[in-house]
Amino acid sequence: MTKFAWAWGIVCLIAAPLVAQTEAPQTMTAVPDTNHRKTQTLLGSAKLRYIGIAIAPEAQGFMAADGFGGAVGNSVALIFNRRWSLGVSGFTSRGFDPKLSDNTGLAMRYAGGGGFLEFTPRPYRMLHLSFPLFIGAGSVRLDSLGARGHDFNWPDRPGHGDGFGRQDDNNRDYFWIVQPNVRAELNIARFARLYAGVGYRFAAGPVALGYPNASGGTSTLNTADLSGLTLQTGLKLGFFEFRVKRK
Repeated sequence: MTKFAWAWGIVCLIAAPLVAQTEAPQTMTAVPDTNHRKTQTLLGSAKLRYIGIAIAPEAQGFMAADGFGGAVGNSVALIFNRRWSLGVSGFTSRGFDPKLSDNTGLAMRYAGGGGFLEFTPRPYRMLHLSFPLFIGAGSVRLDSLGARGHDFNWPDRPGHGDGFGRQDDNNRDYFWIVQPNVRAELNIARFARLYAGVGYRFAAGPVALGYPNASGGTSTLNTADLSGLTLQTGLKLGFFEFRVKRK
């Protein structure tokens, strides 16, 4: 065998693996896309981590017509993830003078009830804000002032004489309420919060409650008379943050 043949053989042995590698079929491998982000959804991100319950006896002062009345009430709410509360509340007032411009001898009684949604951004701070939104229905009743100047003048009670405002629905009407509020809450203990706040009551509905005026005719109470500023103070008691165990 000549030197040329030996050299050619050596070249073929060296080149054979390179030729085989270039002729081998190419395989595709999946490369993770680090730039891809998972789509976020409202329900997918709303994980329930805490749940709680609270009751809140409350006192209110409110404007109606040109008068100022007082009411007491209570609310019960479920608390989700410490920040969101969903509940029901109700309240009622005693008779007060609405100070209607054409009749100074009237008393008004006001009551309401419904549901509310409350958002508390930072409940873990000792002093924090909350934002309840109340939506419900109310009733209003007019009557003449009694002998004591602040009670309802039922005709069957001694000392009450003119008979306006019998115990039926002739002097009562109903309306809808939307009332946004803002409150300051103070965490006085793990299970107790003291709060005070302000809100505005928007009354809506076909309210047309008639009452006798000073000139002997009839005037009408409407939703503008029932809308007004509301002040609140109360004590919220409950278990605010039970941790939900997950497997």
